[in-house]
Amino acid sequence: MKYILNLLIVLSVFLSACTPNKEKLNKSIANHEATVINDQLGLVDSIANKLVMEYVEYADLYPEDSKSPVYLYKAADLSNGLGMPLNAIKLYERVYADFNAYEKAPLCLFISGFIYENQVRNMDKAREKYELFLEKYPEHQLRHDVEVTLKNLGKTPEEIIQEFENQSL
Repeated sequence: MKYILNLLIVLSVFLSACTPNKEKLNKSIANHEATVINDQLGLVDSIANKLVMEYVEYADLYPEDSKSPVYLYKAADLSNGLGMPLNAIKLYERVYADFNAYEKAPLCLFISGFIYENQVRNMDKAREKYELFLEKYPEHQLRHDVEVTLKNLGKTPEEIIQEFENQSL
């Protein structure tokens, strides 16, 4: 019996050492956020990439925590800012799929479409995201913007200007 108790104690110590402490991870995130915001070290990209990984790690480890959708949203924004649009889309889509009650879930869907349209240049995927946005959020404040975007999707600025001029005649 004593052997089993000792084994359980050793096992629990080992497991707790392998799993990051929630407070420790939060502190690391806060430190990296401060560094990225202040850019005092000139290591922004390296630290920002680490911060993206920490945000995702936190959400993976603590999916029920109210910070998880916030951290994933921040990871998506940061990924987009770092020039990683496909990673940003993946993270925005995860927020939308896993945390659809989160206040920024509709925005995640919209931004995914925007990135597909403007950075990835995949108009079919952009259309898919925009149409899903209109279907799911017909009363959202961005509805009109999405409708206009869909109407002009894939058109050059010159084509849009020409259509506008033709309408005003």
